[in-house]
Amino acid sequence: MPQLEFSTYISQLFWFLISFGSFLIFNILYTTKKINFLFNNRNVSKSLSLNEILILEKQISNIENEISQIKKEVELKISLIIKNKTSILDEKRAYLDSEIISHYKIASERIKFNAKQYKDSIQVFSKDIINIVQDKVNLYININNVISDINDEKRFS
Repeated sequence: MPQLEFSTYISQLFWFLISFGSFLIFNILYTTKKINFLFNNRNVSKSLSLNEILILEKQISNIENEISQIKKEVELKISLIIKNKTSILDEKRAYLDSEIISHYKIASERIKFNAKQYKDSIQVFSKDIINIVQDKVNLYININNVISDINDEKRFS
């Protein structure tokens, strides 16, 4: 095997060192600079992205605070509107209750007045009926007396 022969070993070592050295120099001069450039760009873009994320998070928290403040204001306005509407409804309810009570009093007074009038009319009507009945009874008694007087005269005559 020629690779393991001692006479060719020095030339193989020479070419190995030249190849490896040139490869190493090429890597040191070009590849590592490119890799460093890429890492630096990556770190810069990463830091920019992180800064943007922080800025966006701050904006989101500001927006959330604004939303919570607006929500509180809206809830306050809604509660005020509800209180206002309930007070208006209470006022209307009180007004309607007073109207109902006043109409009830007026109606009960009219009923009492009409009942009194009808009672008086019934009393007058019943007195008239009693007077008419008395007159009829008296007339009947008078007629009976006249008839009995006539009968008595006939008997005595």
